[in-house]
Amino acid sequence: MQMTLQERNGRCQEFFDQCMGILNRKGSDYTVEGDALKEITQVAGHLAVTPEQVLWVYMYKHLAALLNYLQRGALQTESARERLRDIANYCALMSLFVESAENIEKPEEDFVSCDRLAAALHAGAPKSWAPAE
Repeated sequence: MQMTLQERNGRCQEFFDQCMGILNRKGSDYTVEGDALKEITQVAGHLAVTPEQVLWVYMYKHLAALLNYLQRGALQTESARERLRDIANYCALMSLFVESAENIEKPEEDFVSCDRLAAALHAGAPKSWAPAE
């Protein structure tokens, strides 16, 4: 594939416009009491993890589907581009929490819950994802 910088930027802008369309369209379904991030923070509270960890799990399911796409060449329910848009949106949402967290000192217990989530994800990851020994 080959394209000019202008073509590339235009195609990327279309992708991001589609991402924003999804955020706008689905946003009201996840807004609770006027808070567009409340669903994420509520799930985090119920699971005793951070909002970033919740978003990672949401994103991970799309990453796992993309891995299947790369290995098998096809997906059954959503296209690869739909998965990529969802991942981009979860990255954008996570950036809101990361930006906020960067301005607040984190207590040690947040690292413990992060380690717990990482261990759980690693335990469920395909053997091909295991670190080389």
